[in-house]
This record gives sequence, C-alpha cells and structure tokens, in this order.
Amino acid sequence: MTTQIPATASPKPLHEPTTEQLDREKALHRFNRLYVYTPLAIAGLAVVALVAIMFWRALTITPENQQEVYGLLSGLADLILIFFYIIPMMLLCAIGSALFVYLIRNAAKRRKLPAYEQRSKVQGVLWRVDQVVAKVQASLRDTHLQTIAGPIIQGHALAATIKAVAQYLQRIFVRAKE
Repeated sequence: MTTQIPATASPKPLHEPTTEQLDREKALHRFNRLYVYTPLAIAGLAVVALVAIMFWRALTITPENQQEVYGLLSGLADLILIFFYIIPMMLLCAIGSALFVYLIRNAAKRRKLPAYEQRSKVQGVLWRVDQVVAKVQASLRDTHLQTIAGPIIQGHALAATIKAVAQYLQRIFVRAKE
C-alpha cells in the first residue's frame, strides 16, 4: 500500500508592501550604508594606516633620524592604544570577523528566498498596521474631522471672546497700581 504525499501550495506572502514602505526600506538601507558602515570602515582604515606607518617608519630607521622616528613611533603607538585598548581590540577582532562571516552567510541564504520571505515577519505586520492607520486617517479626513472640529473651534473662539471682554472690563473698572 502506497501513500501519496499531498502537494503543498507555495506559501503566500503575509503582506505586500506599498511603494512608500519599500521606499522607506531603501532609505533606511541608504542611511545605514552612509552614516553607519562608511564611518566604521573609514575608522578601521585609519587605524590600519597608522599601524602601517608605524611599521614602515620602524623598518626605515637610520642613525640620522633615530630620535625623530622614536618620537613618531611613540606618538603613533599612543594613538593606537587610545583608539583601541589591548583586550577590547582582540575581542573586537574576534567578534567582528565572526559577525562578518555570519552576515555574509545569512545574506547568501536570504538572497535565495523569495522577496516576501526576505523580510522579517514583524516588518509585514508593521506594514499592515501602517496601511490601516493610513486608511483611518483618510476616512477621518474625508468625513468626521469637519463635524468634530467645527464645535471645538467655535468653543475656543467663544472662550477667547469672553476672556477679551473680561480683560477690557477689568481695565475700565480697576485702577492701575502706581
């Protein structure tokens, strides 16, 4: 007796994002690339450049420029120790490389998935909430805001008029203190 495995339908995306939401996602990636990853890369390159200068100057030392090179090496070593203390530097190197490998591996896996599975489930829920809020705002703007705002605006205008009249009457009947 053979049993057949039922065919499963391909999963549908939880939510199809709007173009505005996709634009915001692209803007977030652009922001991260410009203001997070680029400064970190520049700082890393600066430290690597300082280390390279140190090694180059240490290998090209001559008796004529010995004192100058020692001063430069001391300053560069101090800069490097200030930027990265010895133990945090080792931890950052280990964690950084492991994180880099993990991110590359995870990105390769995500690229193979369909577009709707590449995003987190929370993102889909947030996009749905955003669309519901947009619909509610549009319906309120079209129908109820004028009926609600009219009496409130009239009440504030009446309160301002009463206050102005009271201040005017107070100036008439109460003498100014001298």
